Amino acid sequence: MPEDLSRDQKRLLRLSIKERLRSLSLDRFSEAGDEVARSLLALPQWQCARTVCAFLSMIGEIDTDRICRAALDSGKTLCLPRVQGEDINFYIGRLDQPWFLGAFGIREPLSDASRADFALVAGPILVLVPGLAFDSAGGRLGRGKGFYDRFLRSLRSRRTDVFAVGIGLGAQVVESVPVTESDERLDALLTD
Repeated sequence: MPEDLSRDQKRLLRLSIKERLRSLSLDRFSEAGDEVARSLLALPQWQCARTVCAFLSMIGEIDTDRICRAALDSGKTLCLPRVQGEDINFYIGRLDQPWFLGAFGIREPLSDASRADFALVAGPILVLVPGLAFDSAGGRLGRGKGFYDRFLRSLRSRRTDVFAVGIGLGAQVVESVPVTESDERLDALLTD
């Protein structure tokens, strides 16, 4: 697919999904977070993961606080992202730590948090990935900066035990997400 055509398709899809999400109540994002958490905790990949890379929700995203608490309660290492320049880096986290509001108004770990060294992490890594739109073939449309695509590509190039799960609402699932060579596919998708 020509890059210009794909870029235009992505832009239009982003606008459409954002409009869809604006029509939902904040309570719906919280309820969906509880529903997705129940499904996620039943997955074999959750059971065997020793490390969970999660995201802290922004307005208009499924609430992930319950998932983060479950990771900590079950003794998993919870890693949370912080945008730094053109990349996201993950830091060892807990929910009772102080935060700052980073890119897009998302809670991010402070600079004194310990950066996750995935070369030293033992056992499988489960990566929870946000997005605006998802399809059943593992396609994902983010917000256009490529943070998660670059992170997943880098992590997968160094490890074979990474399982990436898209987390969203059923309203975000579309028939087909336009993808290019720079887009990383997901291994699974969980919605409400």
